[in-house]
Amino acid sequence: MSCFNVNETRREIIVNCKTSATRFFNYDHVFGFQTRQQDVYKVVVSPIVDEVLKGYSSTIFAYGQTGSGKTHTMLGKFPMDKTSKDTVSVYMTMLESEAGIMPRAIHHIFQGLQRQYIDYTVKITYLELYNEELTDLLADVTNEQPEKIKIYEDKDKTNTIIGATEAACETPFDAFKLLIKGAQRRQTAETLMNASSSRSHSIFTMTVTMKDAQGDMRLGKLHLVDLAGSENISRSGATDKRAREAGTINQSLLTLGRVITALISNEKHICYR
Repeated sequence: MSCFNVNETRREIIVNCKTSATRFFNYDHVFGFQTRQQDVYKVVVSPIVDEVLKGYSSTIFAYGQTGSGKTHTMLGKFPMDKTSKDTVSVYMTMLESEAGIMPRAIHHIFQGLQRQYIDYTVKITYLELYNEELTDLLADVTNEQPEKIKIYEDKDKTNTIIGATEAACETPFDAFKLLIKGAQRRQTAETLMNASSSRSHSIFTMTVTMKDAQGDMRLGKLHLVDLAGSENISRSGATDKRAREAGTINQSLLTLGRVITALISNEKHICYR
């Protein structure tokens, strides 16, 4: 007999094992293995992007063990051929079926802007956090001494990034090109648990400035985060560099979990570092 029970009406999981006290966990939604990309986007992401188009800042991130489908959910079936001239057009044709959250969000935002506002600007940054170092995935690779990216907290307690490329996009095609460019530069490696495991966290940010018919200005931001996968180092087959890499990933994910717990609990001190 299983010690796990699910109350679908209350969206609650009950863990009742003989070796420990009964515990209760609540969830928002569970998707089955036959769920389509567009279903996930419609239920989870679409309402959030609508808020961005109203002038709010939102973040969506994929979290889980390596091989669980985070990058697939965020990007979808991705054209990784760097030499192909048709990757953008191919990606556009995938929007109805195989595209993930990131390309769908790009398409959604531009559609909303064209429908709701008389003037707008869209700017994109794409960063990678690898072994505790930030890299600009949109930087000019011909620059032998790229500018170091710095993060500081201003007087309003807002984190600001200095030195990252902020690319202006006039069309969704421009944004798709940047998405493809950055994703192709990310750090990946084969492990026993995943043939192409993301070894870094990536942050794709769209900053949208909007002007409506009354002349009112709004600013919205959408952060789309694909986290590196947590993993058991011994099970993943990681050694030397990869083992140290996995340790750094696990530590950063542990810190993220603590931050979220502290925010939910309204704690006065948040351990961001």
